Formats: sequence, structure tokens, C-alpha cells
Amino acid sequence: MTFTQWLHPDLKKYFDSLSNFSPTLDEMIATREMIHYDAQNLNLQDVRVEEHYVKMRDGFQNRVLVCRPAKVHAKGRAMLWFHGGGMVIGNPDNSVGYVLDFVRQCNAVVVIPTYRLAPEFPYPYAFHDCYDSLLWLSENAELLNINRSNIATAGASAGGNLCIAVNLFARDHHGPKVSFQCPIYPMLDYRNSFPSNEISYPKVWNREKNELAWQYYLQQLNGNIPYTASPILCDDWRNSPPTYTFIGTCDLFRDETMYFVQELTKANVPTEFHLYNGGTHGFEMIPNIPFAQHAKKQFIQTVNSYYERYGI
Repeated sequence: MTFTQWLHPDLKKYFDSLSNFSPTLDEMIATREMIHYDAQNLNLQDVRVEEHYVKMRDGFQNRVLVCRPAKVHAKGRAMLWFHGGGMVIGNPDNSVGYVLDFVRQCNAVVVIPTYRLAPEFPYPYAFHDCYDSLLWLSENAELLNINRSNIATAGASAGGNLCIAVNLFARDHHGPKVSFQCPIYPMLDYRNSFPSNEISYPKVWNREKNELAWQYYLQQLNGNIPYTASPILCDDWRNSPPTYTFIGTCDLFRDETMYFVQELTKANVPTEFHLYNGGTHGFEMIPNIPFAQHAKKQFIQTVNSYYERYGI
């Protein structure tokens, strides 16, 4: 059976409707600076988007977007969201539309940091920028009007990697307390060693792009890979934050995500996992497909319930 035969029927129709042109990773990197968030194309009537600049450990002024309910509420929920893009593309701007549901339906302040991208800035730049963003969020709880004891971390794909890496490092180095984490379809295994990593369909994030992205991200490590770069290498998952994640069966990260869930469960970490039959990488972002919208709705509902269950 071919890859497209495994797809959910609605996703198959969607991908069949797309152009046959599938850019290479280097072509995607070349055009990444053209992607910016356009407030005119988003409904921000009840949401305020603020821009902050945060000084990183090396002096870099990191741009951070803060999305909050327009009406002021008592100190409450916060989410630190790490965007996806294989560590080589993406920015906070193209996550604004995605996180609006968490602002509105979970009444959360969502903080989206920039992180420097490979190949120009390989590991540890992205990891350090994201961890320093967690420190800034916790240290500036009063400024941001959030409860320091009710911070969640979340992210998609490469952002899922960073979410997990930041939380493991915070656990091991007495960093800020995170109430729960939601790393969805995370990019975890630099070795591409699981069967699902063989997916090569050009219209989705595939093995070819993934291998090159890891090469760019890890280029300065000379084979000495820490868990903060490739979290699959962690050998102790105890005391990780309560976790929610999901993935589609047609995602090349399927098996490494399932391994991650298995290790959390063995370590007695409260964990919830949804596997969507026929879903691709990032399928819940595709508009006007009920199957995809259901996955996003379930994600939001779970985040809301986790704030109530694990927030202090």
C-alpha cells in the first residue's frame, strides 16, 4: 500500500489538489524571511498582541510576541509556545493564528519567543534562546500579569523538541516550575532510526528534509549529541511535567513520539496521547477539514482541562 492510500480520505483530497511543486529544504530556508504575521488577516478583536525584546545570555535581543485577552483578568494562566520548522525555518509570527484559540478558549497569555535558526545558528542557539525565554517568563510574571505557578510549555514538531528539552533541563538544573507540557508530534530522534522515519512523500515534512535539518542543527557537535539537542537520548524521564501529545499515523515522527509516550508512562509521568488514523505531519493546521479541526479542538480542550488539573 502506498503512502497516499494510508492517508485520511479528506487529507488525500487536499494533497491531491496541491501543486506538484514541493520545495527543497534549502529553498524553504531561502524564503523564510518572507513569512510574517499580518494582523489584517487575523481576527484580533478580543486579543492583544504585544512585542517585547528580551536580552539573551550572549547579549542577543530576542523578539518575543505576547498574545493576551484584550480584557484584563486577574493573574492567570500562561503558555510558552515554541514554533515548529525543523530548527531551520519558522518564526513567532506564523504561530499567532494558531495560538489564538488558547488565548480565547483557555483564557491564557501565550508567549511565543523567537529562536535563532540553523544553519546560521546551530545548536545550542535555539535551545538556549528557548530556555532563556522560560526564565524571562517566570521572572517577569508580574509584568506579564500571569501566575508563575501556572505556566505550561508547548510546541509543534521542532517546537516540541524544544519544549521537552527546556523542561528536562529545568528539571535537572532547578529551573522554573512547569505545570504541564504539550509537545505535539515532536522532532526527537536525530538518528532517524524508527520505521516511520522512512516516509518520503514530498508534500509533507519527510525523511529527506528531516535528515538535512538535523545535519544543519547539529553541525558543531561532532557526534557528541546531548539530550537537550535530541531528547530521545534522555535516559531518565522521571519528574517530567504531566504531558499531552498527539500525532497522525502518516507522520514520520509517529514511532519516536510513541516511544516518548512509552518512556513517560514507564516513569509514572501522567501522560495522555492521541493517535489519529490517516493524519500527516501538522494535519490539524489544514483548514476546512473536519477531521483536522477535531484534532485541534481536542488539543484545546485538553489544555484547558490540564490548566484546571495541574495548575496551582
